[in-house]
Amino acid sequence: MVQLGVASGSNAVPAVSGLTVAAASAVLESSGFTLTDASRALSPEEIVSESQPAVGTPLRLGVAVTLVISPTPTPSDTPA
Repeated sequence: MVQLGVASGSNAVPAVSGLTVAAASAVLESSGFTLTDASRALSPEEIVSESQPAVGTPLRLGVAVTLVISPTPTPSDTPA
């Protein structure tokens, strides 16, 4: 008996929220996606808040995904 698998040429965007940019990049690339130029410019240590397109979105392999970073709050000079 021979079993064949048929590749669809697409994959769902994996969850990368909470990962560093470096780790999220590795997960996306291992899933067959690339990063947008804007995502490549991010610091590898920054934490990803979401991806665009969103998690679970089916995309063709090789499509670029954007990583979104939550802005870090700026410290206030006024005591709380």
